[in-house]
Amino acid sequence: MSEDGVVEDLCVIEPLVNSDNCMVTFTLCCNTVVGCSVLERYMFHKGDSTNMRNFLACVCWGDVFNSLDADGMWKKFHGILFEAFHKFVSATNKCANRNFPIWMPRTALKSMRTKANLWKKYKASKSYNDLVEYK
Repeated sequence: MSEDGVVEDLCVIEPLVNSDNCMVTFTLCCNTVVGCSVLERYMFHKGDSTNMRNFLACVCWGDVFNSLDADGMWKKFHGILFEAFHKFVSATNKCANRNFPIWMPRTALKSMRTKANLWKKYKASKSYNDLVEYK
């Protein structure tokens, strides 16, 4: 059982692909605090690869990895590599709060929205032409 007013905007929307079952969307009302998670992204195309290569070549890897297990070696290697990134590669901070995955192209997002709008149009009119346009 849930409390009254917790679920709002209950809607039945278009079926998933060729399924006979429709999807259900709803809004869950609760108090949460979600901050903007900032992602640091390296712009390698603007990096100074020559100086980074020289920096990594100057590291005495035998001394760095001496008497370490595999996990310790990985941590050391990771730390040195990210030190080189911080020194020689520009970084940008982007807010990760998006309504769609970062890998999704704009064209795919646009087609998803268009398909959803066509379904709403069909559900409102129940016209065969709108159904054909949706499919």
